[in-house]
Amino acid sequence: MYLTTTETADGATVVDSMRGYMADVWQTLSNLFNFTYVGRPTRDGTWGRKQPDGSFNGMFGMMLDGEVQMLVADFYVTSDRATVSEFTVSITHDK
Repeated sequence: MYLTTTETADGATVVDSMRGYMADVWQTLSNLFNFTYVGRPTRDGTWGRKQPDGSFNGMFGMMLDGEVQMLVADFYVTSDRATVSEFTVSITHDK
């Protein structure tokens, strides 16, 4: 998913648009199940990796810290991530 963002006068980052097949899938689900959402960029530009202290950075850190409720991306399922989150089946695959 590709985000275009703008920084506001107070330093906050606002998502202007989301593009890509994951954005298309998410928008389709939103239309089908009648929910709204707000896109948020990751706070440190990473997907999320377990840190030495047991916390997570990146998108997974944001989810575990309660900043976001759900992650929408085509990231890899790792054993560390699987201990803190549930995953759907992949909608893509490599040959």
